[in-house]
Amino acid sequence: MADAPEPRPRLMPMRVPWRVDSEGGQLTLLVTECPEEQPTEVAFYALMLGPDPSGPFLRRAVRVLFEHGVAARLIPGDNDLPFNPFEYDNSAVAPPAALRDNLAAVIHDADERFRQDGIPADPGFYMVLPSPWLKELAIEDEEMTHYMLVGRYAAVEVLATGFRWEPFEPPAELRWFDTAGS
Repeated sequence: MADAPEPRPRLMPMRVPWRVDSEGGQLTLLVTECPEEQPTEVAFYALMLGPDPSGPFLRRAVRVLFEHGVAARLIPGDNDLPFNPFEYDNSAVAPPAALRDNLAAVIHDADERFRQDGIPADPGFYMVLPSPWLKELAIEDEEMTHYMLVGRYAAVEVLATGFRWEPFEPPAELRWFDTAGS
C-alpha cells in the first residue's frame, strides 16, 4: 500500500485591519544581520477602511516588523503569481468552488464583510501551518512561526516569533515601490 501524501501547508489569514494592495505597490523586504537590533521588515501599500466604512478603501503605506526573525526570503513571481497556490491549502481563505463559480461575487462579498467587520477575509498576510520551511531548516522552536505576505509580483516569507505593524511614510528611496500612486 502506498504512503498517503503529506497534507499541503495551510494558509491561515492573519487578523489585521488591512489587506495588501495587490494592484498597486510592491513588497519591499529589509533584512539585517542583527535582528535583535533591527527587526526584519516588509513594507507595502495596504487598503484600509476610511472614516466612512461605506466609502472607498484608503491606500496607506504599512510596514510589518517581525520579532526575532531567523530567516526571510523573497519569492519572485511568474505570470503574476508570486508562488504556486496549488502547493497550499487555501480553504481558510476562500472556498475553491466559490472562486471557480463566481469570482466577482466572492470579491464583492469579501469587500462587504471587510466593511462590516473591519477585518478582511483575505488580507494577503498568512501563517503557514504546518511549515515546510521550519521542517527543512530543522527549527524546533515552538515559538517560531512561518509568515507569508503575498503581493502581485512577489511573496515574502519570514520565520519569526511574532510581528507588529504600523502605518508609515516611506522614505524617498522606497517610494519606487508605489507603482499605482498615492
